[in-house]
Amino acid sequence: MLAQADGSPVVLRAIVARGRHDGPTLYTGAALHGDEVCGIEVIRRVLAVVDLDRFRGAMVAVPVQNPLAFLQRQRFVPGNAFDAYAIDVMNAFPGSEDGEVSAVLAHALLDRFIRHADYAVDLHSALPGGVNLEYCFTPAGSDRKVEVARRLARVFGLDLVIEMERPGSYVGPTKLTQVATMAGTPTFAVEFDQAGTATPASVEKGLAGFLNLFRSLGMLTDEPARTPRRQFIAGDYHYVRLQRAGMYLPEAKLGHVLKRGDRIGTVYDLYQDEAVPVHAPCDGLLYRITIPRPLNASERVAAIAIAAA
Repeated sequence: MLAQADGSPVVLRAIVARGRHDGPTLYTGAALHGDEVCGIEVIRRVLAVVDLDRFRGAMVAVPVQNPLAFLQRQRFVPGNAFDAYAIDVMNAFPGSEDGEVSAVLAHALLDRFIRHADYAVDLHSALPGGVNLEYCFTPAGSDRKVEVARRLARVFGLDLVIEMERPGSYVGPTKLTQVATMAGTPTFAVEFDQAGTATPASVEKGLAGFLNLFRSLGMLTDEPARTPRRQFIAGDYHYVRLQRAGMYLPEAKLGHVLKRGDRIGTVYDLYQDEAVPVHAPCDGLLYRITIPRPLNASERVAAIAIAAA
């Protein structure tokens, strides 16, 4: 396993909550990106409320999947000039025992934990500088394991589920969700609202989502799973980028269903009395907004989920 420069080992610490009764094993992990701390608090809350005398099966949790980045309070594995291209563990699966740092971490997570579970949930948060509507995303394909992952993502109960087929931010041959699912463990991911913090509302949604999963999988039998009356199932997404630089102020609210041409914000020139509106380029659900701040041209200011066909 890995060691830091001073020789201290890099340790992946797991918590195992094993119920009194037989049942499936569910793996979950947080902080694959070191600044995504909301999932850590969700795991703590879930473990605090589970009654093991009534629980069926086991939950295996790794609250900090990327301890190197977490201890540095940064998003990615600290890189160097030789490995600077390979600092994102999320894109390093299935990894290897003798690869770069991110590949070794990915291999350890998959080989020691995820492969041995029946199902898995990977917990993330928004990129710094923006806020998400909480949502799930799933692997691509027509395999039965993909169908199971998508069903469980919907059961989690958030308002938005992204089920894409084309490669992009959520789908790719080196993504944890894709690799783990193809290896036999149906896996989906959850995105909470903000990086660097555990907001109470997002934590509550995460807790409710896990209780839904437990009930759907028969790990809890106290009551049926609760899902929203309406879920937005997206088959694609579109990133809105600024055509000019300046101070960007968002106007449309998270979760708003947009029509093409709707105004979502305004960019103000820093030196002239000039304001340019920013409009939605397509219909869809607004699921990410940038916080008010100066931005360069071509930077992303919003993400719109496009309804599945």
